[in-house]
Amino acid sequence: MGKISPLYALQAAWVRYKNKGGMYTVFFIVGLFVSFAASSFALAIGGALTFLNTTLGSMVAALLVGVVSTFITLGYAHFARQDEQGLQPVFNNFFDGFKSHTKTVIAVALVVTLVSQFIQLGLTSDVPVFEMGEETGDFEEMLMALEDYSETIMPYVPQILISVVLLMLFSLFVMFAPYHSSFTGEGLAYSLKWSAKSVLGNLLPILFTYLAAIIIGTFLVVLTFGLAVLVFAPYLNLLQYELYDQLSPKHSRQI
Repeated sequence: MGKISPLYALQAAWVRYKNKGGMYTVFFIVGLFVSFAASSFALAIGGALTFLNTTLGSMVAALLVGVVSTFITLGYAHFARQDEQGLQPVFNNFFDGFKSHTKTVIAVALVVTLVSQFIQLGLTSDVPVFEMGEETGDFEEMLMALEDYSETIMPYVPQILISVVLLMLFSLFVMFAPYHSSFTGEGLAYSLKWSAKSVLGNLLPILFTYLAAIIIGTFLVVLTFGLAVLVFAPYLNLLQYELYDQLSPKHSRQI
């Protein structure tokens, strides 16, 4: 199993971005529009299914969004892989993820999203939802409603925190599974197992890498009044790919 070098990952991701910065930022913007369209479509499908079951509707919507989000994330990786191999990538290479071992990637995305939904629903399904009523037209009444809701939700805070921690841990341990299935064609079970094993063996370096990136990125976003998001968001995607690239088996590089 490979080992992650946090400083090298932070630098390499930045070099990758600098090589084709404009294209990465444009793809980020395109990805936002695609995500918005997918979310709108998913909500419409989910809403249509609520007459059968509310949970079913939200589950279907989450699955659709999860699959699309996975392919968008893979877009950065496939483009970066082309650049890494000196193949002079074009914008269409961002969509190579949609064509590389598609069925396996979809299976990984569906399982990851399903498990995440079960964790969330299993721990927070009984948590009261804040609903806006007539007080939406009055700021003071809205504040009072929020105060009442905060008191109502206090007993549920521990299970909400547990849900958040479990979701973060699960997302962390499966973070490399879509990359592995897309680049190597390995099956669902093996990709998930490989990702979990790789993360477990590099847990501290991964956490340190993201902590450093978030601290630097937050400072830049605040300093630039939010404009740095256009750089920082693609950079984070490239950073995740770089972490995978440091761990990936040699045969996955021969795509």
